[in-house]
Amino acid sequence: MISLMAHAILLFYCASLFLLSLEHTQAFSSSYRRKITRNTRIPRCWSSKDAVDTNNAAVPTKKVKGAKRILVPMEPKTLNQLGDGDETSFKKASRKKKASKSDGTTKKKAIRKAKKKDEISHWLDHSDPLEIKYENSNSTQGISLLRFKIRGNPRPLRRHRTSFGRMYNPSEGLQNSFRDNVRKLIFSDDALKEPLFDGDESLVMTIIFRLKRPKKDFVGGKPASDRMRPNAPSQTAQTRTDVDNLVKFVFDSMNTILYEDDRQIMSVHVIKVLDNEGMCQGSTEVLLQSVTEEDVGALMSNSFAIVKQRSSS
Repeated sequence: MISLMAHAILLFYCASLFLLSLEHTQAFSSSYRRKITRNTRIPRCWSSKDAVDTNNAAVPTKKVKGAKRILVPMEPKTLNQLGDGDETSFKKASRKKKASKSDGTTKKKAIRKAKKKDEISHWLDHSDPLEIKYENSNSTQGISLLRFKIRGNPRPLRRHRTSFGRMYNPSEGLQNSFRDNVRKLIFSDDALKEPLFDGDESLVMTIIFRLKRPKKDFVGGKPASDRMRPNAPSQTAQTRTDVDNLVKFVFDSMNTILYEDDRQIMSVHVIKVLDNEGMCQGSTEVLLQSVTEEDVGALMSNSFAIVKQRSSS
């Protein structure tokens, strides 16, 4: 009697567990089906009457007015009419759409970059004086002094960098522009040849860097020396560009053009100011002179001429 009651209780317990598991699976399947129908959309490359391939892949859903979202099988359509007949056509269409959207932005960026590249870095102003002095009246005996000016905002020499295992010079384009203008200005006469000074000559260089002023320094943002604001920074105002990097740019650019190597330069006098001339676009003025043993004493005594003048006054 007791064993029969135990068997009955065990059977009832198993039946209740089975019913609970059945209800749970039905609830899970219904919620999963709602999730699938909620996230599944009709691809734009398919019409409402399009069907999937014959392999019974995921059937796209269709909205029915006044009813919940349900899975509705579509009317069959041949693969030739569908194209690929699967989701690859939808992927291709979406890629084309993304490409068409990205084309507009990339074209704008390309135009902007092209404008930046087309900007002239250095140029010549024929009103600027070019001074060349020779050692003797005969110009074939060599040059003792050279003075010239190149228009354009002075640029510092940037450090060499490595990309994809190769070393490159970020300032190469600007240096080529500076060199080309120096060649046009000085070597237009076939009588002069590079380098201008021999390799055994010692040189003294004076450089004046006039930095380009920003548009905010001018009335109406139009650069001109007579349109400068009263509160514009003075010529001696501090700037972010270092003097030594500006000098390195000129030294490295003039190698094999004005001199064989920049080791020939034994003295350098550098001035860095904001430009107050003309359109205030900046310039680089260079004075290069050969010196001998007799000039060393005068050169050293004149090196502190500015300090002596201020102390005497």
